[in-house]
Amino acid sequence: MANLTDKQEGFAVSFVMNGGDASAAYRENYSYEKMKDTTLWVKAHEVRHNDKVSVRIHELRLKTMTSKILTLEERKKLLSERALDGDNKALDMLNKMEGVYVEKVEVTADEEIKRIINLNPTS
Repeated sequence: MANLTDKQEGFAVSFVMNGGDASAAYRENYSYEKMKDTTLWVKAHEVRHNDKVSVRIHELRLKTMTSKILTLEERKKLLSERALDGDNKALDMLNKMEGVYVEKVEVTADEEIKRIINLNPTS
């Protein structure tokens, strides 16, 4: 992580947490009371596109995205809890994840193929 000022770090965190509203992130971290709205927008845009701040925003977004993805163990635990509460679909999904089910496939073959693989030998 690049060395950011406290205000820049706060801006990056606010920007990611509020869904990308640079003006709101600026208001949360910088003094703006005497600014016109257009000036505030320009200042917020400048902070947002500062190289160090942009890198930090990218880092925070990646961290946020990966923390929202459940691991295999987390999924199993969640499904197990639901299965214990009587959710048959959750139980079915758990069984599929564990490979409990064996898929059966019916295959039909003509007489020539049966003879070749010696299932129905002639004479």
